[in-house]
Amino acid sequence: MPRRLLLASSLVSVALLLGLGTAYLATGSQLALAQAADSLADALTGLGLLWALRVSLAPPDENHPYGHHGAQPIAALVVAMLVGALALEVLLDSVEALRSGRAALMGWSVATGIGTKVAIKAVFVRLASVPALLRANAALRAFRVDARSDVIVGLTSLAGFLGARYGDWPMLDAWLALPVAAWIGISGAMLAKESIDLLMGTAPPREWQDELVRELLEHPQVRAVAEIKARSFGDRTQVWVEIRVDPQLSVGEAHDIGEAVEAALRQREDIVDAVVHVDAAVGLDPPPS
Repeated sequence: MPRRLLLASSLVSVALLLGLGTAYLATGSQLALAQAADSLADALTGLGLLWALRVSLAPPDENHPYGHHGAQPIAALVVAMLVGALALEVLLDSVEALRSGRAALMGWSVATGIGTKVAIKAVFVRLASVPALLRANAALRAFRVDARSDVIVGLTSLAGFLGARYGDWPMLDAWLALPVAAWIGISGAMLAKESIDLLMGTAPPREWQDELVRELLEHPQVRAVAEIKARSFGDRTQVWVEIRVDPQLSVGEAHDIGEAVEAALRQREDIVDAVVHVDAAVGLDPPPS
């Protein structure tokens, strides 16, 4: 489903880009330009994530023994730079319109384009809100946040259009294009930060690590979890853990427990590789009989 949703979003964004771009050429509306730029950013984001999803699912090979999970943050970082450039262009155009006093010719084509975009994005938010899919797919979570933001910005822009048309505020269009441009720029900056964190091997959130500890302690032979080291590897995570087991166990038995825990960790979709070090639980209270 994530692939189909990203593809559909990209195709719809291209259609919205054409419609809103035509409205801008016909009316000179800065609001239409800002929304068209956002649609272009959405199309690029969707296509980039779609390509990255495809590459990241490729099996490991000789040059990539852990797989191709870095494809997603690389694509997202490129898209983030494009989004930043688009935000700057919209900002400069809006400032120029305000400086020169050039009022746009407001027409219903602008309202129709923005209203259509809001309605379609609201449908995408609904489709991307399946809890099970959201938990297992970071790309889908990002897509949902982006689409929901577009709905909010679109509604604000539509209110600005109506105010400019019926409230005798001819420059309101250009003024409202400024926060739209700012929103695009902030979204690009946040996407860039997230991508850089993933590429730099940032540790996962504390909540994620605490959940992993609880999962490890569910193993009947694991007495304690002494240490966890985890880092991002693209859209997955590499982990190193040290567990404590009954000191009365033989070396072979402790080794088997470590291998079993490693195998269980590698079954998780969000973990690309796991290393488990086993040590004796010296000084810990014995397990209840």
